[in-house]
Amino acid sequence: MDRNHDEVIADMLIQLDHIERRMTQADKRMSKFDKRMDLTIKRMVIAERRLENGEKLMVMVERRLENGEKLMVMAGRRLENGEKRLEK
Repeated sequence: MDRNHDEVIADMLIQLDHIERRMTQADKRMSKFDKRMDLTIKRMVIAERRLENGEKLMVMVERRLENGEKLMVMAGRRLENGEKRLEK
């Protein structure tokens, strides 16, 4: 009976060792996954900043275009006024 009891304990210890090894491997995998997730989040934050900066640049370009259009209209009016003066 003692042998059988010792064998059962030995088997349980072996199983416990296997479980501990699997848990250690799972912890390592989770650690790697966490690192990859952190890097992905950092990349997403950087990409979002770039998009925001791009949007700001687009707004600035639109304003410049609008100002350019206004200047063109003003220049056209001046040209028309100049032509009218020449005709008189």
